[in-house]
Amino acid sequence: MKIISVRMTVASIVLLMVFAAQARGQEAISPEKRALIAEMLEIMNVKKTSEEIMNTVLSQMEKDLPRMMSQMLSQEAKQRRLSEKEMKELEDYLNRTSARLTSKFRELFAKRINIGEVIEQISYPLYDKFFTEAELKDLVGFYKTPTGLKAIKVVPELMGESMQRSNALIMPKIMDLINEIKEEQLREMDKAIKSKN
Repeated sequence: MKIISVRMTVASIVLLMVFAAQARGQEAISPEKRALIAEMLEIMNVKKTSEEIMNTVLSQMEKDLPRMMSQMLSQEAKQRRLSEKEMKELEDYLNRTSARLTSKFRELFAKRINIGEVIEQISYPLYDKFFTEAELKDLVGFYKTPTGLKAIKVVPELMGESMQRSNALIMPKIMDLINEIKEEQLREMDKAIKSKN
């Protein structure tokens, strides 16, 4: 049970790294060490688990996106000095199109953000930084050695550094996607308002 708990903890850390900030350029990692990291990530099924977590995050975003879009479009509408009637039409329009917006976001996200690449960009340098080749061998052996204890010990540091890196790696891409959808919706909103007048 303890092995499963440690494995889940380390898998969680790696998954947090998926959302972590941009990893420093991948320095030269020995082929042996790179193979151990790859084997460990494979054993922990990190890519599949990361995709599942990403789907959960995207599902939550699908719930939050209409509200976020509404706020951004409301600000834009104020800048354009829309009347209350036009603002109401904008809100109605957003409510009718929110499912399409979130679907488009999910589609664009899947096309533009490769979870496997993100895992590699983050995991390899961090595991290289925090663990020696011998320690990685121990980790691959399901944490039955003192190295498993070290993994638990460095979890807070790994998480802290991962969280610091997250904004630089994924958030700019997410904001670009949101802005792209916003601009498309503004064009459609203009068409809808003009067609009613």
